[in-house]
Amino acid sequence: MKSDNDDNRRQRRVTGKAVALIVVAMLPAALSAWLHPRVPVWPSAERLAVAEAEAREGEIGLAELKAAAFYGQSQSHVLWVDARKAEAFAAAHIPGAINLNEDTWESLLEGFVEAWDGAAPVVVYCDSTECDSSRAVAARIRHEFGATRVFTLKGGWQTWQQQ
Repeated sequence: MKSDNDDNRRQRRVTGKAVALIVVAMLPAALSAWLHPRVPVWPSAERLAVAEAEAREGEIGLAELKAAAFYGQSQSHVLWVDARKAEAFAAAHIPGAINLNEDTWESLLEGFVEAWDGAAPVVVYCDSTECDSSRAVAARIRHEFGATRVFTLKGGWQTWQQQ
């Protein structure tokens, strides 16, 4: 009969070999990860902040918008673009806004071209801060029309309703 002492010794030997094997395998893996020319660059907090700022480029708050020189006494100096679905636009929207969204871009584009004089600032909004539709539509207007004064309304329709 085997003694408990032999079993313990065998178990320690197997455990020791397993640990040694793991350590030996990790050394070349760590060196490869450290020295490899295509080592992934993990984003720093600063880099993440820059990326977030770039994503929010052109975003304007309602208070900032009202203080802007181009806003004037009325909203007529600004072309409001509602990037929400047609159903949401039909239910309620900012007075004077036109509907233009990614889903029906081609069919709604004519309305935008007729409404925009090429000089007026464009403010695009969607439902809320979490909605990316306004950013997508604003980017497309900038790209396709070369417009420079295109903004997204920070907080979107939700912010407008709370004013």
